[in-house]
Amino acid sequence: MKNIFLIVVMGVFTVFYAQVIKEEFDLVQSIIPNTKIKKVEKTPIDGLYIVMMGNEKFIYVYPFKKLIFFGEIMDNKGRNITEYLKKNILAGVDDKGELVNINKMKNLPTRLKIAEKVVYGEGGGDYEIILITDPDCPFCVSVDNFLSKKDIVVYYLFNPITELHPKARNKVLWMLQKDKELKAQIKLLREGAAISEQDHSKDNPAVRKLNEMQKLVKDLGISGTPILLIKDIKENTIIDIIKGADMKKLSQYMRGSK
Repeated sequence: MKNIFLIVVMGVFTVFYAQVIKEEFDLVQSIIPNTKIKKVEKTPIDGLYIVMMGNEKFIYVYPFKKLIFFGEIMDNKGRNITEYLKKNILAGVDDKGELVNINKMKNLPTRLKIAEKVVYGEGGGDYEIILITDPDCPFCVSVDNFLSKKDIVVYYLFNPITELHPKARNKVLWMLQKDKELKAQIKLLREGAAISEQDHSKDNPAVRKLNEMQKLVKDLGISGTPILLIKDIKENTIIDIIKGADMKKLSQYMRGSK
């Protein structure tokens, strides 16, 4: 086994995210055939995968050279990319390390009063989206831009990852200001509006609202972004979970799709 401490340029890191396909998962499993694997994700380094094992420990596998690594990846600003990767791989995994069962979320619609509802286009359709997002996450921005051009109802649950996006929490508080319409605030943010420093004290209603959102996200066993929960309107229940900017899968739930 090799212990690694890698430096990764942030510009590379921000565009790497993609879910592994079955062939990649099988390739990684072939390197450690006697190890139970729960989840596999790509890293900023081409060909290197981070693996969550059955004992909830993490390792890196470089299958093309049959190498296994332990250690951490840092970016050139000193930020711990390994911690971010762990948060992404744990998205959809509960506090016991088990993959989140959609059935556990069946009561979620009754708890959505804390979420911020935005209607894009004419809304309607058979489904609604619960979007767990961070305004400074590039993949979240891509998802948000995609949804804003559709006829869909979106419930926003903000979960800023301040370890990587130190300004994200302030942006969320700015968007959640009292008497401000979230849809308009998102549009202004998308257009590059100047974001003033917000009141971060517990007396600020926006702070209380964000804290409640993050508590709900934590209760769902989710830590990464973006995560999209698909709600069937007729059944009033969660029927699917989409991790990451998977526009192809997301398109299946847009009005008019077949």
